[in-house]
Amino acid sequence: MLLPGSKPLVEDGMAIVHASDAYLRTLENYGLASILVDYALPDFPHLRQEFLWQEYDYYPDFPRMHRLVDFWHKNIEGRILRVQIEHARLLSRTELKLIGIEYRLQ
Repeated sequence: MLLPGSKPLVEDGMAIVHASDAYLRTLENYGLASILVDYALPDFPHLRQEFLWQEYDYYPDFPRMHRLVDFWHKNIEGRILRVQIEHARLLSRTELKLIGIEYRLQ
């Protein structure tokens, strides 16, 4: 019996593990993406503003981020100066280095 929202992973015709749709998507590089857009409005071209947007998206293509930027160009007067993307696949625990010192602020 499958749990709600889960699918069997099949090997040689036998179901070996039940995995949720969310877990299967993470294996396909689906995860939370944070996108920081720096922009300037025409009325204040020297004033730089920021817009932070978070959405689940696929790495490395980021189709939802591309839809956001396309929507921005078509519907918002602000000129995009920079787009910064953060995703779990861009920074993972394997890229962190333990330095052996821990500081605690109290």
